[in-house]
Amino acid sequence: MNERKAPSAQGTYAGSTADELAGRSRGDRIAAGADQRVLFPRRGQVVLHADRLVISGWDGKTDLILRPSEVTSVRNEYTDLCGRFVGGLLNSGKPLILGTAAHGECR
Repeated sequence: MNERKAPSAQGTYAGSTADELAGRSRGDRIAAGADQRVLFPRRGQVVLHADRLVISGWDGKTDLILRPSEVTSVRNEYTDLCGRFVGGLLNSGKPLILGTAAHGECR
């Protein structure tokens, strides 16, 4: 019998890549105070399983599935791309930053 285990954790996300954030203007950062989608247009569900992390709709339609071997780093800190001002303004706290072999940094 093939039993499916319940996910370890799940929730919603608002995300962006480091390259996308780097391309945003100062005006975009100010506009994010009214609508965080300006900086973080990627949205969906994130689900942690024992063998993978599934980020739904990462490119608009397709899920991003990351296996442990594909994740090169995990950080939870403010950076020059997503600092205290943006985190505080959006009431979102420190970003979760995933380094990946194929997709660069995802925030």
